[in-house]
Amino acid sequence: MVARRHLAVGAEQRVEAIDQRQIVEGRVDLGEVCATIDGLIAASEADAAPSDDGIACSRGCCFCCHMRVVVTAPEILRIAAFFEHTYSVEEREALARRVATTGEQTRGMSDEARGDARLPCPLLVPNECSVYPVRPLDCRAYNSRSVAACRDAFESYADWDVPVDAEHQSFYKSVQRGYCRRWPEAEGRHRFSS
Repeated sequence: MVARRHLAVGAEQRVEAIDQRQIVEGRVDLGEVCATIDGLIAASEADAAPSDDGIACSRGCCFCCHMRVVVTAPEILRIAAFFEHTYSVEEREALARRVATTGEQTRGMSDEARGDARLPCPLLVPNECSVYPVRPLDCRAYNSRSVAACRDAFESYADWDVPVDAEHQSFYKSVQRGYCRRWPEAEGRHRFSS
């Protein structure tokens, strides 16, 4: 769809306008970063939504929530702000423990080893994403046309063959490319294993 491609290019350009140095040095309000990310998502949701013809994803289905996810610095800030405003101190402490444990368990693992390990995302709280409204772009990009294919891929990562809505996936990957182009030095450092 031409409109979707145009929107993706515009999203990449808006992301590139955020200056990471200002964020790190505290010269940009976190609210501004969150508003920019939220605006991108709100502006894109209707056009980037997967077509209704056969998308199998549904609440509680979390086979894909056991794969590695790349998360950029602005996304991490957005997730942290959401968690801070949504969850109790105890819940935030539990998340910090899950993140640390997952980091220790997955450090140095290849994508294939990570898939074979079937470790759940630390944001997955009883089989549902605890940050779904602000979930990472990698998570937004993923979709499936077959629960059976997802189940098979979960059981045998080496045989991954999940049919997807490629345009939907491409849109969110375009936004993520905008983040990575804006901050190439952060691309390899800011990862969140899920």
